[in-house]
Amino acid sequence: MKKASLERAQGLSIWTGRTMSITHVNDVTEDLGLGEGRTNQNFIAKDSASGERFFIRVGSDLPAYGVSRVKEQAAARAVEAAGIGARVIHTELPDVLVCAFIDGRSLTEERTLVSSYLQLDALSAQQALTFQCVKVLATLRETLWGVVAEKALSLAVATVAKERPANPLLAIAAAIRGQ
Repeated sequence: MKKASLERAQGLSIWTGRTMSITHVNDVTEDLGLGEGRTNQNFIAKDSASGERFFIRVGSDLPAYGVSRVKEQAAARAVEAAGIGARVIHTELPDVLVCAFIDGRSLTEERTLVSSYLQLDALSAQQALTFQCVKVLATLRETLWGVVAEKALSLAVATVAKERPANPLLAIAAAIRGQ
């Protein structure tokens, strides 16, 4: 599957006229902390002329697991529009999503939990129950990429910790939407 996905990534129409280097994330020598996709193959593309980098996801629908590439592409465009996601460069159904590459560290469970526990430590017991919301946001790292989930998570936790709202769930949702 890795070879077929690499060939698919290399053959995208957006690369026409460009000299691209496309590498599977597992083969990237620099420490990006991206990890391997569970339901897709992930690649980093680099334009040899400009140095611009892109993140490519190649995967198929997995209805048994609720994985829909159409929904994934819609989610990518939504988080881009909300200002918490990478710019969507190109999509091709049924299986390709290309986004601008964002330098940063991928969100890991350890980083999420330690950071969240420390920030939530000051909250009351009732508000600490909203940690479940934070855990849900942390799982977004699988579908909305680490940097996006980390930004949303940090914003949500800071909002709840600062404002101590009556309904933390609504406050987190509003914070992510930018309201």
